[in-house]
Amino acid sequence: MISVVASGELDDDVQMIDSGPESPQPQVVWPTLSGIKPPLLQTIELTPASVETYGASLHSTQNYMRPQGDSGKRGGSSSTTRHPASSPSGVRSRTLRHPEDTNEVRKKGACYRCRISRVKCNTDEPCHKCNIAPSKPGGEFVRETCIRDEPSKVGGVTAVHERWSWNEPLNLRRDDLKKASRGFLLVRFEDTPNGPFLKVATNSFTRPDRESNGSSLYDIIPNEGPAFDDDICNWAKNQILFENKQDFESCHEKLLQSYVETNGLQKAPRDTQTKLLEKVLRMRCMWKVWSCERFVIRTADDSPLPGSWDVSVVQDYLHRVAEQALSIVEKNILADLDKYLSPISPGDTKANISMYIAMWMILWQMILLYRQSLERTLRHQELRQQQPNAAPFVLGMNAASSKRYKFREVTEKLYNAVVVMYSELFRTRKVLEGLKDAGVNEFGNDSILYRAFRETWKARDSFYRQIDEDRGFHHNGLLGSLVVDKEKAAFKKGRGHKANV
Repeated sequence: MISVVASGELDDDVQMIDSGPESPQPQVVWPTLSGIKPPLLQTIELTPASVETYGASLHSTQNYMRPQGDSGKRGGSSSTTRHPASSPSGVRSRTLRHPEDTNEVRKKGACYRCRISRVKCNTDEPCHKCNIAPSKPGGEFVRETCIRDEPSKVGGVTAVHERWSWNEPLNLRRDDLKKASRGFLLVRFEDTPNGPFLKVATNSFTRPDRESNGSSLYDIIPNEGPAFDDDICNWAKNQILFENKQDFESCHEKLLQSYVETNGLQKAPRDTQTKLLEKVLRMRCMWKVWSCERFVIRTADDSPLPGSWDVSVVQDYLHRVAEQALSIVEKNILADLDKYLSPISPGDTKANISMYIAMWMILWQMILLYRQSLERTLRHQELRQQQPNAAPFVLGMNAASSKRYKFREVTEKLYNAVVVMYSELFRTRKVLEGLKDAGVNEFGNDSILYRAFRETWKARDSFYRQIDEDRGFHHNGLLGSLVVDKEKAAFKKGRGHKANV
């Protein structure tokens, strides 16, 4: 049997992490607002650039499709002409001034910035919107941030079976288990030896090559219980609540867990957001197990292990369960994030603030997960280089090193993609102030949950200052330029508002 000290159980949606999107058809994830709707354009006609007139009704449609407050021209928007002519079936048609260019962009795909802000993209690398001056926020990272692949396709992540697997599993002869005796061990995270524990069933046996010194090797009994990974996830949830840290990363994971498990989800405008939040929380829980270098393991009566006991297989097994779970849930999350590249419906931001709060937590948690994972790969690389007579890294020289190199490469691309998504969805002062001024009613009138949000927002300010102080680290430079600098600039645009974020 396997048990875990847990404060609650996961919802059914969290347990079914291998479930794909509910429908293969694209879904509209932003709220549908009432009001005037643009006429439906069911046919597209491609004609030469001789059309020069606009219809009055079509002009009002174009104004509707622009984001609120956009009274000027958008870069590149003049190359598209809509004509009020009708097809033989009587359906209004759409005429393109440069059909060849439009078809090329459709084949290649528009970049994130153009898709989210609803402006015309082109096939340049980077495109005209992303190719901004180096002196502007994000200008020095234009090539890394003009991204066209949807999140689920970035770096070929969906083609990798177990992307988070770093090491080859330890091998055991099954014959050894025939001589094993069953028992239990208590497992805790390394930095909290008195924290919540995971109780696991084990096989203990003496390997033939270690009989001389009498040491025993412990192995977790496989397939013991219907949902061992759910037990691990609940254990990690308890660990999140137990930790007494005030940094932005710790505050954010506490906020995410509280939001998912309390009244916060009652304010989420769509079921898709509810399920996505649960998946992201599951990914954070499994990441905590995956990133733990060493577990504190004790006997069933919570006594220290004898020095002769070797429990390396126990740690290896926990890491492998976390690796497999991370690889599955990440693919599901990225497929859900694809839907958020569609434009936001025009409307009152205050009416949609709950939607923005949920998306703020989702994207920030993914940014932090990828950023912390990149930091871990760099630490491993530095430790390896510090070893005496360390040979230079050569891709393919061994399986473990090649896996870590590929992992870092793909994770960096995903990190860039999520940062760009966040910087575009939260680019305006109106949206940012809506978050900053959110009230307790946006959190289901749960005062504890609301207080957790305020503490996280305060810790965010300290985190931003840390980013500013260490722009030399590449991933800090990208985040500082696209998020910190742009948010500061957005807040400064408002009259009577403080310059700080």
